[in-house]
Amino acid sequence: MGRQAAISIEVTDAAKLQKALRVLAEEDAPYLREALADAGRDLTHAVSARAPGSMGAKTQFAGVKGKAHGLRATVLVKHPGAKSMEFGRKNWTRQGRKVRHTPGQAARPFVGIVRGGQAIGAVEAKVKERIADAVSREWDRLG
Repeated sequence: MGRQAAISIEVTDAAKLQKALRVLAEEDAPYLREALADAGRDLTHAVSARAPGSMGAKTQFAGVKGKAHGLRATVLVKHPGAKSMEFGRKNWTRQGRKVRHTPGQAARPFVGIVRGGQAIGAVEAKVKERIADAVSREWDRLG
């Protein structure tokens, strides 16, 4: 899918932790990386369970990327119809030209990028708890 989704997490001192990791030139935050990997796997399973048809089999966890102060976990749905299913579709190409159809294909979200809920909503509470715990463990590790 071409768009990204994020789970909004408010953790006390998270911004200060990012700044401290940058200042200390930390290349890795092992507890955060581990928590994000767990969260990514949980989200992959939730998306796979809610995906229609063969899209569930095309869902994969791409891993955790980035340095300590900018980590991100990525879950992909590598199916040609995934974007249209999640966001809907109004434009098609016919004889080399873009044609707009109204009402078009209605969105049937299963990830929850636009409106929340769905797979993201199912794992959100557990992910927030893990990330908050990882942030406090990173503070303890840094001293």
